[in-house]
Amino acid sequence: MPEVVGVNVHGRPVGQYHPGAKLSDDEARRLLEMRARLGLGYGKLARIFGISRTQARNIVIGRSRVVPVAWREVG
Repeated sequence: MPEVVGVNVHGRPVGQYHPGAKLSDDEARRLLEMRARLGLGYGKLARIFGISRTQARNIVIGRSRVVPVAWREVG
C-alpha cells in the first residue's frame, strides 16, 4: 500500500518525510511551542529533543522544517 508524504514545490519530501529528518512533525511543533511559551533557549531545546543547537535554531527561525505544499503517494 503506498504511503502519502508531504512534498515541497519541487516534489521532494519535506518535514518528517525527509530522509534526513531527526524529528517528527509533532516533535517539531512541540519544540516551537516550548520556545514560544516557555522561552527556552536553543541549547536547552536541543538537549530536550536530542538534536544540535544549530538544528533547534534552524527550526525556530524557519530555515528548516518546510511546510508541505502538496502530498504524493510513494512506494
